[in-house]
Amino acid sequence: MRVQFSHEHTRQLFAKGQHSDANGHPFIGQAAYAMIVAYADRADDAVAARSAARNTGLYACDMDIDDAEFLRILKHEREKTLGILGRQALRDAPADVDAVRELVERVEVSPDTVLGALDRCFAATGSFSPSTMIRTQLRLALQYLDDANTRSLIPSPTLSSFVLLRVAIECTATAHWLLSGKNRKHGVERMLKRMWWDTYSAYEMARSADETTDRSQIADVEQLIRAIAAPVKGIDADSILASDRVSLSTIVKDASTSLRPDYPTAMLASWRLCAGISHGNVPISAGAGIAPETIQMPSHHLLNTGAYGHVLAMLIDDVRRTAELFERQATQKLAHRPPA
Repeated sequence: MRVQFSHEHTRQLFAKGQHSDANGHPFIGQAAYAMIVAYADRADDAVAARSAARNTGLYACDMDIDDAEFLRILKHEREKTLGILGRQALRDAPADVDAVRELVERVEVSPDTVLGALDRCFAATGSFSPSTMIRTQLRLALQYLDDANTRSLIPSPTLSSFVLLRVAIECTATAHWLLSGKNRKHGVERMLKRMWWDTYSAYEMARSADETTDRSQIADVEQLIRAIAAPVKGIDADSILASDRVSLSTIVKDASTSLRPDYPTAMLASWRLCAGISHGNVPISAGAGIAPETIQMPSHHLLNTGAYGHVLAMLIDDVRRTAELFERQATQKLAHRPPA
């Protein structure tokens, strides 16, 4: 590999393994580097990378670099560029969150739509509608993402930011799960199950604090579920009340697969990463690039903000995709209006 340098001093620095100037700017041209990275991502070998570099026309004969050294340089500069892009994502995050929040708030559910048909099943009882629950989950996800990235000129995420990201993923996946019923009946069942599971969890929490907690409120919800289910053909209220809660891992996995068919494990992997860090899992933390010193003394060390920025940006995009699904179902007209 033969690389062009502007002057002898730069060539000497490069030969010693120093690949950027005092301001951190890489010596190799950004356009050439972007092309090399894009090419190397598809064919990670020295021959392909060198060929891509030659194709840019920005290199001239001045110094020989063997394949191993070139790949080392490529890795170094790629990590640097990803860091720069990740930190930019952190700075862009507040505006990106605001844009998705605006989308969520402007959605209006028309009565003759997919989501409108679900809401009608709950209207007679005056209970929480599916669209309200979905919008609430999306609002929560956006709030957690906002809290995970301080709105400052220099965002400084901490280990607790991963806890917030984890909850944001769970809220997003829950909204997606509620939106993903195969038909009206399935959608109503999912909403009723969520109502029951949440109510029973609240009851168990209250009992853990006070064993004399009155069970009457649970009985009220049981009656509400039966009243909503009765007019909908094919729904058995007893099976809903006896159902086991679907695991969060299943809900997140389903959302992950559906939201990004080209990268179906992205959300799931991010969720497991955030959960592992939240629970103090040292191998997961180390695998995510968090230095041992940060894990052992978290208050004394900063995180890799570049890497964190990429995760945050992807999760904001996941909420956006779910919000767009919410908007489609709120506006998509039904071919045949189902009975109320």
